[in-house]
Amino acid sequence: MSSLYKRLLIKSHSHYKDYITIAKDFGIINGVGNGQFKPLDKAKREEAAAMMMRMYDKLNRPISELHAFYAIQSYPQVDKLPDLDSVSFGWSCLEYEPVTRQVALNTTRKNEIGFYIPPGFTAPVNLAKEHNVSTQLMVYADNETLICPEDDGEIPFVEYILSKPEIRGQIIASIVQQVNHMTSDGQTISFDVWQEILLQTKK
Repeated sequence: MSSLYKRLLIKSHSHYKDYITIAKDFGIINGVGNGQFKPLDKAKREEAAAMMMRMYDKLNRPISELHAFYAIQSYPQVDKLPDLDSVSFGWSCLEYEPVTRQVALNTTRKNEIGFYIPPGFTAPVNLAKEHNVSTQLMVYADNETLICPEDDGEIPFVEYILSKPEIRGQIIASIVQQVNHMTSDGQTISFDVWQEILLQTKK
């Protein structure tokens, strides 16, 4: 999500944000230009037809892989795991420690986060493996602004991570170690503004 799109969307119709984001990400709507969306306006016949055709295409396209995200409170739906091709367990996040000025992979309840490895985590992991469901550890990071240790300037957290090779190396090593500990098949990355930061780093 571009910063311009996000600002305009939140400023004008914040209560429609989730619906607009989903429709945009699925390619069903394109907006009216300049990153703006007008959910209260009436659509022209050709605009409505174009949206309906895009939706029809999405609904009728064969699914190559059924993937789901398993959160801390997902256990009541654990019986759905065998129906999946792969699953990401949302049990870890990257955090910046202001005192040590280090980035760390957190899988505990430290700092009251909502991403941690729960007691009895092996039950859903083993159930998935028994049904040949690929298991992934999801790594989340909030793009909060932090004070850069090098020059005391402000920088978004994810941008700081991606712009520092030594930090990336440490994080990758920590993730690999945790994936091996959980005997998972790999990891998925859930970074806010991931696409925007990648584009910025390529400039």
